[in-house]
Amino acid sequence: MLSNTQIEKLLSQEPITDRYPWSTEDDRIVEEFYKGVCEKILHDTNTLSRIEWDHYGSGYASFVDAWLYKTTPDFNVNKPLNLKNEHAGLVVLLSRLSPYFVFMEAEKSWDA
Repeated sequence: MLSNTQIEKLLSQEPITDRYPWSTEDDRIVEEFYKGVCEKILHDTNTLSRIEWDHYGSGYASFVDAWLYKTTPDFNVNKPLNLKNEHAGLVVLLSRLSPYFVFMEAEKSWDA
């Protein structure tokens, strides 16, 4: 459970841990760390990804949005839209401010 102080720090875009790389308060270092983590996961699980490293345009996103999937029937969407790419997958939201993350299942689709 997060404390009130930790929540206030998160709202101020401050890290809530003294662990590396988050304690550096350097988004570039945190991003490089996560790029290494994601590369290892993709390699070890033989998955593909769509990862949003940006901050969603108009604001600061305190997380990296990683979506992992495969192009096998096990990852087919429930209700296809008949687009070129439609897959179910695992969403992993990686905190830029702490060693916390969130897992969710989701479907994504996009044209070439």
